[in-house]
Amino acid sequence: ETFFILRASRPGQESARWAGQVAFPGGHVERGESDHDAVARETEEEVGLDLRSGSYEYLGCIPEKPVPRGIDTLVVACRVYLQTGPDSCRRIDPHEVAAALWTPL
Repeated sequence: ETFFILRASRPGQESARWAGQVAFPGGHVERGESDHDAVARETEEEVGLDLRSGSYEYLGCIPEKPVPRGIDTLVVACRVYLQTGPDSCRRIDPHEVAAALWTPL
């Protein structure tokens, strides 16, 4: 199964680039943070899944995709984890996520 989220539409920001789109949990890498730390932090913040709990195994990454935006470039970097133990979506941040679900491949 694969875990997806539906990005929330924020009041006053309906035109935000990712609002209303189906996605994986994620966001920006903070200064001094590794990609793995960012994925774990964003996943915990958005949907309450703890990638550091021992219930997940890192499998690898999908090739990065540069997306030009104005004067800079956004790099979409998907990391893939296998759930190996019990865990559940403990909370959803309604400012970031409208819905979350596991779906068969």
